[in-house]
Amino acid sequence: MQRRLLFAPKRQMDGSRSNQQGLNALDSCFGILLRWWDIGWNAAPVALERWRYAMIVKEIDREGCIAVLAASRVARLACCKDGQPYAVPIHYAFDDQHLYSFSMPGQKIEWMRANPLVCVQVDDLVTSRDWRSVVVYGVYEELRDRIGWKRERDRAWSLLEKHANWWEPGSLKPVRQPVAPGSSHLFYRIKITSVTGRQTDEDNLSL
Repeated sequence: MQRRLLFAPKRQMDGSRSNQQGLNALDSCFGILLRWWDIGWNAAPVALERWRYAMIVKEIDREGCIAVLAASRVARLACCKDGQPYAVPIHYAFDDQHLYSFSMPGQKIEWMRANPLVCVQVDDLVTSRDWRSVVVYGVYEELRDRIGWKRERDRAWSLLEKHANWWEPGSLKPVRQPVAPGSSHLFYRIKITSVTGRQTDEDNLSL
């Protein structure tokens, strides 16, 4: 009987401490849940705003594609040989369904001579949400320094020389090139067979 009286208060005290610890843990969990709810509630308008203003991409008609080509000067030219693609930047001028350019002899010229089917990509990037991109499919035509090509060569020269540094990057090579007989540079053009384009449209935002 005496032992029961001695241990009973201790069990009662331990029980109160355990209950208090449980209440504290429950209060802590409830506080965490409230903070999560507050964060989620505050973030909801931001997520909704981003969803409302999602980027819209639309097709560009041929007239619009030609406008992009006429206004730009730098493009990426892709050619292919034996199943291996190769892409390089070029400086060009647009006129009458052709892209005129200049180059030194090199890999892209050798590959386009072997396979004249090429692709050219031109873009007009204002911001990550405001851009236009045009892809040209065409045929490589070398404007050789021979009788019968003078008019086309003069045309290419007159178009390109209107712009500063028009010979770059076509005239620049990382290593010295072997001396070849005749002229070490050449003019060429890409005859456009088809063209496609896309652009962002922020005037019609998704709701």
